Amino acid sequence: MNALEEALYDKLAGATAVTDLVSTRIYRGMAPQNAALPYLIIQLQGGGDDNWTPTESKSYVYSVRAVSQVSTDEAGDIAEAVHTALHKQALTVSGWENYWMAAIGDLEVVETDPAGVRRWHRGQNYRIRLAQ
Repeated sequence: MNALEEALYDKLAGATAVTDLVSTRIYRGMAPQNAALPYLIIQLQGGGDDNWTPTESKSYVYSVRAVSQVSTDEAGDIAEAVHTALHKQALTVSGWENYWMAAIGDLEVVETDPAGVRRWHRGQNYRIRLAQ
């Protein structure tokens, strides 16, 4: 859902605490190859129509995770800034009302690429509910 991803990007890019740490390095799906670190990745995990009532409503889960080549602490500091910007906050989604957004689970991964370079990922999954 492009309008929702645009709203997430705008919310994060408008949060000074986030941009002080990653600038505008906020990517959807995956970061470009050789992207400067640290950065954020916004990624759809699942969701769609609720079909609970006759009202049109949707529920999505997005992961938002910080990636650092410095340390798990740096990635964690970025994830905390993201949490402040998103948890129980409202999004402006074109054509929709965002009636709930909340963190629902923590993410933490460390990866080592073939060259031996480590990258720490920390963040959270966010449940986002929309209605028309």
